[in-house]
Amino acid sequence: MLCSKRLLARNGRTFSKIHCKLGTAQSRLDIFAVLSQQLTNKSLTNKLKPSETPKDLNMTAEKTMIFSSGDRLDSEAKVCDAGVESAFSVPKRSFNHSNNKKIKELDLEDKHHFQLTRDTVNENVLKAEYAVRGPVLERALEIEQKLKEDPNSYPFDKVVQCNIGNPQALSQKPITFTRQVLSLVMNPDMLGDESIAHAFPRDARERAKSYLDCIKSVGAYSESSGMDVVRREVATFIRSRDSVPVDEHDIFLTAGASDGVERMMRILLRSDKDAVLVPVPQYPLYSALTTAFNGHFAPYYISEEAGWELDMVGVRESLKRARQLGKNVRAMVVINPGNPTGSVLSNNSMEEIVKFCIEEKIVLMADEVYQQNVYTADKEFVSFRKIARDLGVISSAGKLLEPLQLVSFHSSS
Repeated sequence: MLCSKRLLARNGRTFSKIHCKLGTAQSRLDIFAVLSQQLTNKSLTNKLKPSETPKDLNMTAEKTMIFSSGDRLDSEAKVCDAGVESAFSVPKRSFNHSNNKKIKELDLEDKHHFQLTRDTVNENVLKAEYAVRGPVLERALEIEQKLKEDPNSYPFDKVVQCNIGNPQALSQKPITFTRQVLSLVMNPDMLGDESIAHAFPRDARERAKSYLDCIKSVGAYSESSGMDVVRREVATFIRSRDSVPVDEHDIFLTAGASDGVERMMRILLRSDKDAVLVPVPQYPLYSALTTAFNGHFAPYYISEEAGWELDMVGVRESLKRARQLGKNVRAMVVINPGNPTGSVLSNNSMEEIVKFCIEEKIVLMADEVYQQNVYTADKEFVSFRKIARDLGVISSAGKLLEPLQLVSFHSSS
């Protein structure tokens, strides 16, 4: 038996239209029964095998059978002038939409449809507040949009977003060397084309070649702590900055300093019994992560009247309050140079912090991301690692002599 078929839409439903030469009405019923069995067990695209059709069919008159593409067959069928039409049950939700079908949009407010809703999200994530992305920024974006629509809507013509350290958004030119090296590493064929390669400075070409010799391809996975060639370069930088040797295996590369902070907070905060001392004012990443990881936020306050200098009496009081609440203070965050204050701690304050962390067995988390951003003429940045060396906590060979656990953060951005 030869059948031709095509898909068509009728009343918003999809059908498979099969043209066959059939004889009597009984023959049409017989062939319908065979096709029904086929469609129940196989998809619509399967052809009907001749061996599965009744042998005594007298195929003389051309008739049409129309089958809808549902999930299962109803037991009822009817004979009509156009042939035999099956009545399929329509699935509750169809993903095979035709162009003519009116699609009813899903009610996104009906929470019964979904596993993950605001009510089922980790409540600590909902409690976390990351102020640099909050309502102030949202209001700034609204004003920007209004200025685009009507430049005279406000007595100014632009909005400068200062919610985060984002200098390139304020037209600061990026470091050319970094982008040149990245271009060559991402497109190594350019190094083999002399006409293109010589458009890049020699130092950029040499750096790109040294990276490719070690990693072969930027598409390959690196060690968990990052590419060893880059960690050696970071070690060289720290040695030059502090005049103290550093082991490259003590360096961990992350996707930005915030990622490094998050990893440390995840390691430190085991339950709501664990606490972290954090300066106020602070970069809100620390309070947000403390809440998200169900830790206890223990603030210590610094004041503008004191030049944003650290008050160790206040730090000890904050530690005492946290312990009275039954909290285990695991770490102390120090942001130097300060964010958002811009202050630079004195060497004396830094020495007190190092001694305090050793005495109380607290991990010192030194956020030193803004070490190049010093705007006070009579001060300069000094790392906590160098302070530890000057105190004799770290030897001249870079070996630890006192039980100080120091994690410092920096960023190439």
